[in-house]
Amino acid sequence: HLSQVLLVSLWFKLCLGLHSNRSKLVWYPGLPDAPSLTTPKDPVVEEGTPVELGCSAPSYCDTHPPTVTWTPALGLSTQLQQDDTVTSTLTFNASHLHHGNNVSCTAAYYIPSGKKTVTSTRYQLSILSNEYYSYSPALGSGGGTPFVTSGEGSITGVKVWEQPGNHITGFQLRYGTRWDRAVGRVVHAPLRLDLFEGETITQVSGKYRSANYIYQLIFVTSRGRSLITGVPFEISFNFYPEHAEAELRLLSGRFDSNGIRSLGAHWGVFKEATGINPG
Repeated sequence: HLSQVLLVSLWFKLCLGLHSNRSKLVWYPGLPDAPSLTTPKDPVVEEGTPVELGCSAPSYCDTHPPTVTWTPALGLSTQLQQDDTVTSTLTFNASHLHHGNNVSCTAAYYIPSGKKTVTSTRYQLSILSNEYYSYSPALGSGGGTPFVTSGEGSITGVKVWEQPGNHITGFQLRYGTRWDRAVGRVVHAPLRLDLFEGETITQVSGKYRSANYIYQLIFVTSRGRSLITGVPFEISFNFYPEHAEAELRLLSGRFDSNGIRSLGAHWGVFKEATGINPG
């Protein structure tokens, strides 16, 4: 539309006014180009493997670079500005729940008036499910922000934050040697379980109240050890894999500013650790 083109042209003039020492004029006759995506070499990704998507958006103004976001936010994203480009990288573990879904990368260009113009590019995920995968459906409230944990390798550590005498406020998983982002609200010092080499999480159980939060969270390992957090309040749940050699691969659900509202568990065989090659 002509009004949008004029708005963008005005934006560039304002930008150049802030950079009067620039030697060359940057001219763009229309709306910003859509961001470009960097996708996996193999269009079909095997379930349980880490996926990395890249998104690059042109930056026409040093003082007002675009903000790049991903929808849905499947995992950890980072953003980097270099010269005339802003690049965002999204990393997550492939799940059969992602198969056929579209992931969109959106670049929002703001101008001093507070208005913005938006461009986006999307990519359809193709996930190859393996026979050793199983999913324990999420229990709890349907409200809040969705989350999916992400990391490379087996889970090697767990941290849980609780409101004393009340609900679970947050948790964090370690994959290999790296901690994934914390989910929910971090309060006080966490309760923590570090797994031994070769030890895996084989059961997740606890208590929840369908109207609001997860009140108890228990992680049980292949060595019979457990991390017990929260209080035994309300409805019981018990998650475990369908395959005898499977382990906890990721957790998904919903959270808000006060705590974890719902939780589901995804199980699978980590082939590098077990030597199993799903057909």
